[in-house]
Amino acid sequence: MTQPAARIDPDEFLARARTHERATGRLPLPDIVTWPIYPFEGDLRVRRLADVTDEEPRAGEDGSDGCGACSWPDEAFVWTDDRWRVGMSNTSVPVAMLYARDHVDFDELDDEAAAAIGQVLVRLVRALESVPGIARAHVNRWSDGGKHLHVWVIARPARLRQFRGTFLAEWMQILPAMPPEQSAAIAAHVALSWRPGTGRRTPPCSPRNSRCR
Repeated sequence: MTQPAARIDPDEFLARARTHERATGRLPLPDIVTWPIYPFEGDLRVRRLADVTDEEPRAGEDGSDGCGACSWPDEAFVWTDDRWRVGMSNTSVPVAMLYARDHVDFDELDDEAAAAIGQVLVRLVRALESVPGIARAHVNRWSDGGKHLHVWVIARPARLRQFRGTFLAEWMQILPAMPPEQSAAIAAHVALSWRPGTGRRTPPCSPRNSRCR
């Protein structure tokens, strides 16, 4: 028996998916719509499957010209060094963003940087989880919109179990934004925690490095 090739043919993939469409021309809803952490209810339906199209260039695909992440000054971040920059987003839940200083994507990291990013992300998770009232910090990486390496670390408030798991990324788009002064205090806390060896200690907040984006 011939082993299948280690590849995906987009046309074949889409054709196979369409064989599972119902008479309505749509795929059935997944079981996750019944989970208590699913954000939506009511009359739901799956979008129709779109045709195969060519990939579009991402922002910064052809170099750093026009890349927003490259143009931001260090003052827009709560922590920087010669390789990484950490920003905080003013959103509904605490969100830290880890950016590479150089205009590279994830798969373009050399071995030294690849090893370092693990240490940086662990320190960032510890810093966020040391914020009083935070239960978990989830690490996410999406890169369809822009080439410049950026990793999301999204924090879930404690005891709000409806926001558990992968749907926190959807909930953060639904929930109202935190007050700016609260976001600034959390950003200052993360910046103050950002020292090797601090672990899960909870240092006092400081106005230093309190800019939020």
